[in-house]
Amino acid sequence: MNFDEFYIKEDGVEALVWSDGTPVRAVVSFTSMNPGKFERCSWFCDGGLTESTLFILLRDENQWYYLGKKNEIQSPYLYFIKKILQKYNVNCLGGKNEIQSPYLSFIKKILQKYNVNCKDVTAVGSSMGGYAAVYMTAALGFSYCLSVNPQVDYDSASLHKHSLWTRKMAESAWIDLDQFILKSPMLGDSYFHLIRGNYIADRSAMEKLTGALDRRSAKYNLEIVENNEHGWMGMSKERLFSILNER
Repeated sequence: MNFDEFYIKEDGVEALVWSDGTPVRAVVSFTSMNPGKFERCSWFCDGGLTESTLFILLRDENQWYYLGKKNEIQSPYLYFIKKILQKYNVNCLGGKNEIQSPYLSFIKKILQKYNVNCKDVTAVGSSMGGYAAVYMTAALGFSYCLSVNPQVDYDSASLHKHSLWTRKMAESAWIDLDQFILKSPMLGDSYFHLIRGNYIADRSAMEKLTGALDRRSAKYNLEIVENNEHGWMGMSKERLFSILNER
């Protein structure tokens, strides 16, 4: 398959987009911190899903967690108001997303073009891509999310042996994922299939994420892999497609 014909670059968003027929569902795949790659593209182009599917493969070369760049204008009044609202547990989302990610807008546009409902979308990713998969599922109300070792919060990411994660969080319009889950009005009936290893940063992050999902009474399954490294946890194409076909 010639991927050049499926390549789109729009408003800073890079993606591969294609459909095998008239899609009844979509898979949105978020690449991790793997510059120049669209992860899992060869797997998806080989087929193996049981329904006609729209594929949206994304990468974030800036490594800003698919949130866009941090707004450099930080009003002290804005900070003060948000701090007081959080203190009194007042939700200021108002049914809209606090962060207007260019990727979020792009995904909505492509889904509308192919007439695919958010309730028929599966998000997939690991590490930075795992963060994005959970975030976009909570932001748009996707039906299913497969997230492997996602970064979740700044404190847990600080446990990583390298500073890349926290540096990129500081550059981006970062929001701790557990806090976003607690505030999201779109969580609904979304189901989260979560996988983590035993790396300390991943264990801490997953504890924060599942704690937030528990507080929202959200549906999820946590799978623990006996692996002390950070990564994709040996996920094979066959295992991935089995999960996607059973969703």
